[in-house]
Amino acid sequence: MRQTSIFILSLFFMAFSSLGQEDPKVVVASNVEADSTGILPEAQEAYNKGVSAFEAKKYQEAIRYFSKAIEISPDFILAYTNRAVMYLKTDQLAKAAADYEAVAALEPKNSNAFYELGVIAELQQNPSKAAAFYSKAIAVDPKKETYFYQRGLNHFRMEEYEKAKNDFSKAITLKKDFALAYNDRGSANKMLNNLSDAQKDYMVATSLKNNFSIAYNNLGAVYLEQNELNNAIQAFTKAIEGDNKSYLAYNNRGRAYLQNNELEKATKDFEKVLSLKPNYIHALNNLAGVLIKQEKFKEAIELCTKAISIDANFGLAYCNRGIAREMLRLELEACQDWEMASSLGVDLADRYFQNTSCSTLIPN
Repeated sequence: MRQTSIFILSLFFMAFSSLGQEDPKVVVASNVEADSTGILPEAQEAYNKGVSAFEAKKYQEAIRYFSKAIEISPDFILAYTNRAVMYLKTDQLAKAAADYEAVAALEPKNSNAFYELGVIAELQQNPSKAAAFYSKAIAVDPKKETYFYQRGLNHFRMEEYEKAKNDFSKAITLKKDFALAYNDRGSANKMLNNLSDAQKDYMVATSLKNNFSIAYNNLGAVYLEQNELNNAIQAFTKAIEGDNKSYLAYNNRGRAYLQNNELEKATKDFEKVLSLKPNYIHALNNLAGVLIKQEKFKEAIELCTKAISIDANFGLAYCNRGIAREMLRLELEACQDWEMASSLGVDLADRYFQNTSCSTLIPN
């Protein structure tokens, strides 16, 4: 069997678009005094007691008072709104949604009700439904940058990157210093392979928000993809300075160091990742890649095997273990690993299998 190059082409770098939704905005109104709104005094009294219970974090008691207020005055919008808040606080999403639907029916121009329904749909892992509710909120109030931003996030989650990019752009038009929107538009551009535009967006995001670790990490990923290794390392270092617990940034910087043949620095970064997240399979696989380059094949096999024990469908670890095994002249085992990696979609492993004597060792 021919000797296989120890340079590992199949190492992952994890630079996900880290789209970050802010905590859902909920509305809690102040006490309502008796007035001429048509709400009966008994309902207002119950409502005020509900607000007091909420402030004391007695959420079930607050729900009872808001329910009493609604029973007395079925058109009491603030009571519905605040009961919905209590349902959210107690993880009763369906009931919260029903209350916001009631608000929307009573007050069709209440854009916040549609926004909150979108938030609930997100919590229910339904991005299509969430985007539809945000569209309703936008139809009522097209001047709220948050509505466009949240809809953009859900288009991104549905892999509708052009729509996501357009929504993030609209959010930026409405709020010029919207750092999150610049970051996430950068991620949409990256997914559309518009790397130059992605780089620009990430750079603006980092200029608008101090220590914006996520944006620096994403900027580094673009540099890495463009093989600008020194710039990538600098960006990942900035990401780490902003968040020294960011295992993704350490893993990515380690990937850049490895690609730059700075093996000791790469090793330190991958080991740091594993101290933060011991079962992170990509760091295990990447560290195995360093060991292969250092011709420490047995240690590499151990790390790949550990990664496989965590995720039996992790094709890259099979590929790298196969390389290490071949270097130890464990030809049959190497071929078996490459066959498995190939079945899991690793093209490099398929090339190794086809271009060696594996077909004679493992007949069809």
